[in-house]
Amino acid sequence: MTNYGDIWLTQNTALKCIKSNDTLNYQYVQNTNDNYPYVTYVSIYYFDFDSNNNKWLTTSKGLCKLDSNFNFINCDLDSNLRFTKIRIDNYDNKWMTTTSNDGLVRYNNGNWQIFNTSNSDIPSDTIFEIEVDTSENIWLATNEGLTKYDGNTWVAYNMENSNIEDSYIQLYILMNRILNG
Repeated sequence: MTNYGDIWLTQNTALKCIKSNDTLNYQYVQNTNDNYPYVTYVSIYYFDFDSNNNKWLTTSKGLCKLDSNFNFINCDLDSNLRFTKIRIDNYDNKWMTTTSNDGLVRYNNGNWQIFNTSNSDIPSDTIFEIEVDTSENIWLATNEGLTKYDGNTWVAYNMENSNIEDSYIQLYILMNRILNG
């Protein structure tokens, strides 16, 4: 749900909006930008909103950005990475998980950064869930436990240090509190 009370959902290749003033009024994403003709044939997995209310979509073809008029204005359809989940922090960093267990990806202003077990202290490249808390910490549910990244330091919470189950945890954000379950 957005700050305007609208409800957004993905359904296969469509992004839909139920407007807060009329539950029967749907808005569909339609590709009107000729620069990205193949966008109409992609599956949309997840989406999030940046500080300018642009919609960022993870799709079967890469990362796409929609402006407030539902125009595709930026798509990275040539990337070898395929993204699943996305969360955007207050600095408009786009944090994404991948379909092929490549670790955590950050994108902002044309710059890509990949965090994986080869180049960082992230405990696992397999990420099931991702959330950003109000302090801008990145929380990951991985097959090695719950992980927090504060922009500098990785902290893994597992059975050894916190009594949190290591494998296949799911992450839930509820009322600005992070719970494991």
